[in-house]
Amino acid sequence: MTVKAILLSITILISMFFVDLERIQFLTIMTVAVFILVYVKVLPILVLLFVTLSWSILYKNSVINEANTLFNNTTLQHKQPQVEAVQDNIITAELITLVNKKNLLSFDVKVIESNNTALSFIQPKLALKWPNPEYYYPGDLGIGQVWRFKVRLIKPKIQAGDNAFSSFKSRLLSRHIQYIGLIEKGEVIQPQLNLRGDLYQMFKSVLPINANPMLYALTFGDRSYINNELWTQFKLLGIGHLVAISGLHIGLIFGFCYLCSRRLLRLFGAPYNLVICLSISLVAAIFYAWIAGFSLPALRAIVLLCIHCLYRVQYYKVTLFQLFAAMLLVTLLLDPLTAFSISFWLSFSAMASVFMLVWFSRTETVVRDKSPIKQKLNNGYRKLTHVCYSQVLFTLLLLPIQMTIFSGFSWLSAIVNLIFIPIFSVLILPVLLFAVILLPVMPMVSRVLMSNVNTLLDIIQEIWGTLTSNDVIWIDVGAELNTVFYNCLLLMFVLLMAGLIFKPLQVTLHSLSLLLLPLVCYSYILS
Repeated sequence: MTVKAILLSITILISMFFVDLERIQFLTIMTVAVFILVYVKVLPILVLLFVTLSWSILYKNSVINEANTLFNNTTLQHKQPQVEAVQDNIITAELITLVNKKNLLSFDVKVIESNNTALSFIQPKLALKWPNPEYYYPGDLGIGQVWRFKVRLIKPKIQAGDNAFSSFKSRLLSRHIQYIGLIEKGEVIQPQLNLRGDLYQMFKSVLPINANPMLYALTFGDRSYINNELWTQFKLLGIGHLVAISGLHIGLIFGFCYLCSRRLLRLFGAPYNLVICLSISLVAAIFYAWIAGFSLPALRAIVLLCIHCLYRVQYYKVTLFQLFAAMLLVTLLLDPLTAFSISFWLSFSAMASVFMLVWFSRTETVVRDKSPIKQKLNNGYRKLTHVCYSQVLFTLLLLPIQMTIFSGFSWLSAIVNLIFIPIFSVLILPVLLFAVILLPVMPMVSRVLMSNVNTLLDIIQEIWGTLTSNDVIWIDVGAELNTVFYNCLLLMFVLLMAGLIFKPLQVTLHSLSLLLLPLVCYSYILS
């Protein structure tokens, strides 16, 4: 089952990066081939491969063509070197993301009407920017509002030297966006915000004056308030993942709520109930992902948690490798275009690294001591050293990915993450989630909680500023060294598949090598 899931996942990745998806004839050929294979009763795995390939091609074509067909009838205005076409359109659209007010208004919309043509079924997404906002509406733009815009639509063009991820067009495609638009005029049609927009306005009303920008990022995923100085600190310390709501945050909320629910059941004398604990934890994780806007990393995390809960409830005995393969396949089947997202590769590379650490930790031997006090001290010391050891190994395993993306790494990253991940997971994230839940019913309590978290974040930011006052903590890496790392990964993958190393370890070497696939594929695509 594990090998089949990995093969199907690789098929989807191949269809995204190496198949000319502009030719719809390829999909027709694949469909005919499926029927032929079914008729002659070829191995089911081959049929699944063709079905998976056809589905991923159809999915990408539908996203690409839904925007193209809507704007093909507009008049071409002029061409520029960096774009394929510039077109003027009158659209009616619903705002679906928070409005970035850092330099100019920017947000994503879902098109409801284009050039007086109502769109009922196909409603493409656009990324809009408003350089000079002029509108006659006393309030702010917010999620759920419907506006009519006169926009100049621009289709990004792939530049020479761009790869699958550095291309701005590919990054937009991972968000299901084909066009960006520059707004010339706008008028509000429906000023009412949706539930998340109302909650965001309530959230801003209880924030203290000069609130820390990380408050916005950690609750509603609004990173527009983070200045360049703070972004530099994130890069130099290797802690950008702490403020980008992703699988880490969703997983921390899930784990924290799971432990709390178990404690509460024990406190009230109720027997442990796995379904209740998992349900409470999953609902809390989904709520947190919702207030964060259901970003792609958050959606992936929810999918993975649902698979995890399903396995736990059904009491399936699955290995880490089987769980990893199932999560990878389900994620790619639900949204094949997520393969163009850097966060996808980071998430699954991190997951593979965590699974490796869990597997290695199972080989530890526990030394028993007759004295209860010494036993507790030994257990505490062993857990502390295991956490430190795991964090260092985790940083080393993700080092190739970090150097490939950021052309360097922070030698202080392991220590900083070891200190601040527990602080964020225990003190900051749960309190913020609780404060948001209390917003509609107890705003004053929410204000106090936000103020305390804001003070803590200010202290943390000062510490980060002190640590980053010297640039020597960041080590730049050239492109040549990145190629060396890719070749080392490829060699390790081949050795693991051949079974030439790690023979004393009692694990299927083929399964262990599958965990290196995200690193190998990612480095290959960028090379």
